[in-house]
Amino acid sequence: MTGPGGQGKTRLAREVAFRLDAEDWAVGQLAQSEHLSAGHLGESGGGADLAAARPEVFLPGFAVSLNNLSADLAELGRREEALAASVRAVGIREEPAAARPEVFLSGRAVSLNNQSNRLAELGRNKEALVVIGRAVEIRERLATVHPGAFLPDLATSLSNCAVRQDEMGRREEALTSVIRAIAMLKNLAAARPAVFNRLLIECIAHQGALRSPGRPPRAALPQPRPRDRAAGILRMSHRRSGAEAARQAP
Repeated sequence: MTGPGGQGKTRLAREVAFRLDAEDWAVGQLAQSEHLSAGHLGESGGGADLAAARPEVFLPGFAVSLNNLSADLAELGRREEALAASVRAVGIREEPAAARPEVFLSGRAVSLNNQSNRLAELGRNKEALVVIGRAVEIRERLATVHPGAFLPDLATSLSNCAVRQDEMGRREEALTSVIRAIAMLKNLAAARPAVFNRLLIECIAHQGALRSPGRPPRAALPQPRPRDRAAGILRMSHRRSGAEAARQAP
């Protein structure tokens, strides 16, 4: 039987092991993203020639790798580099989205959403709000034509837009955005609770905070680092596996 002091040491050992495991995972993801991006750039076998010859085929994949690289750099605190990667992804997707919006416009919205997060991480809230506004506009157009496919993306961007508006002290606009997101997420969570309940709960909590009298703007409050939704899902899965390992430890 372990005494109080031994239990404290065991908990500390588990926490240290889990944190080291999480850091190893983030470094591994970064290395993979950098390798994939290098491949698309042509640093490992002629990818640049392929992208130049058939940009409609290879540039979108390069943009995806840049998005992943941006998220991994942000995870490691390399925020300026993360922003540079996200800006490049947005630029790459501009021409294909203009030429064939029915195919590539949704990918451009993804990159804009991620760029907004990177700007917010650097405290560039005004620019972050402008960029997320562009993502919302694109996703509204897409959801009008194909609501089943694009309403989840629109709800995500609206929730992010509400955060950016709140950071700028534009509380009424933030409340409007989050109410719209909640209305969409309620229907989505009813059908797929495991996927959408978390974001729905976050939006409802944000709505309540926005309606609290005397509350300062969000930018004046302690903030966690903004996360990309897709990358966040991967990190949450990693946390769960670490917690399970801790519970099984002697």
